Amino acid sequence: MLANLLIRRAAPFLMGALLIAGGSGPARAQDNSAQQQKQAAKQQRQAERQARQQQAAQQQAQQDQRQAQRQARQQQAAQQQQAEQAQRQARQQQAAQQQQAQRQARQQQAAQQQQAQRQQRQLERQQQRAAQAQQQQQQVQQEQQRRARQITQQPAQQQQIDRDRQRRIDEFRRGDANRERLLQQREAALRDRGRVARLRYNQEYLERWRQERDRRVFAPSFYFYTAPRYRYYRGGSYFVVNNFAADNLRQAVQLGYQEGFRAGQADRLDRVGFGYSDEFAFQDATYGYAGYVDLPNYQYYFRQGFYRGYEDGYYGRYTYGYYSGGVANIIASVLNQIFNPLPY
Repeated sequence: MLANLLIRRAAPFLMGALLIAGGSGPARAQDNSAQQQKQAAKQQRQAERQARQQQAAQQQAQQDQRQAQRQARQQQAAQQQQAEQAQRQARQQQAAQQQQAQRQARQQQAAQQQQAQRQQRQLERQQQRAAQAQQQQQQVQQEQQRRARQITQQPAQQQQIDRDRQRRIDEFRRGDANRERLLQQREAALRDRGRVARLRYNQEYLERWRQERDRRVFAPSFYFYTAPRYRYYRGGSYFVVNNFAADNLRQAVQLGYQEGFRAGQADRLDRVGFGYSDEFAFQDATYGYAGYVDLPNYQYYFRQGFYRGYEDGYYGRYTYGYYSGGVANIIASVLNQIFNPLPY
């Protein structure tokens, strides 16, 4: 339509140009007519191009309008989503606050229950300590009475006590031959089983045991009449001992730890299962015994040190001891936990 309109508007100008050019002759008229036709065709093309540009501009405007509408819809949808998200967050926050309040209420209730249980346990411990204190007092009184009776004993009774003690020492010494025989049998069994590290430990232990046996001197009777200085609790009973006996029991824990550490190292090197109870040193538990205390008490504390030392040696650590001067030693605080006599 726009191209036709332009052609109609340009027609008068074209006709005038043809009339003016008519008086120049037929040839000139033909040239002018050709030029005018070219000019008209050019103008027509230009008019068509302008029409297409205007049409493209209109289409672009329509696209821009649609794009604007689409952006408006997207913005509206985004705003709606934001509003919905804000509502969700508000609901979630409210639910979280409710859960937090419920959790705090449960925690407070649990804390109150734990506090009540702790108070109950404290009361029970206080009652237990009171009962133990009463029992200790009774045992102390009994021990004082026993000591009083010992003071009043006749020389003949003291001589009988000395004879009994000497008999036990003689029996212990006669048992040395059996201990050596068992160690030699164990050495042969370990050699047959290919237990290289345990065999070496057994041989070294046998040598240490022989040296300790040869220089062993049992405590004379004098030490048994020395006034007790300490008391300790074991197996539901209290025992009173003098300085020499207390030192001997501490030595039992220390020697037990050292032997247990060596045995544990040997089993770790042999890559065998954890097991200290089958070791002769643990079963016998007499290494270092010198008669200052009853043998069962010495054996008990030797084994307490042994299994702790075995555990450190087997796992290659120092939970209960430390290494110094080429020897593993038990930590003083651990020793006090095992044997810590109180002044008597």
